Amino acid sequence: MAFQLLRGQPIGDEASRVFDHQLWRAIVCLRDLTTAAEHDTIHEARRHVKKARAVLSVLRAPLGDDRRPARDAPAGPLEQD
Repeated sequence: MAFQLLRGQPIGDEASRVFDHQLWRAIVCLRDLTTAAEHDTIHEARRHVKKARAVLSVLRAPLGDDRRPARDAPAGPLEQD
């Protein structure tokens, strides 16, 4: 199910609400983990984490954080010991 931001509410509050809800759903999935349905349960938990990350990604610029994540930063020279 897609998440919705409620009209008339501050964007930061709504982003936080959706983010928290998606992480909560992931935690619930993992708490209910059984060996029989392990693969499906982990898949569902990962989907909720991805939705939480999507909220941050979509709202990064409007919230004033236009920095790239570290994984997207250009690689520097390799250090050798």
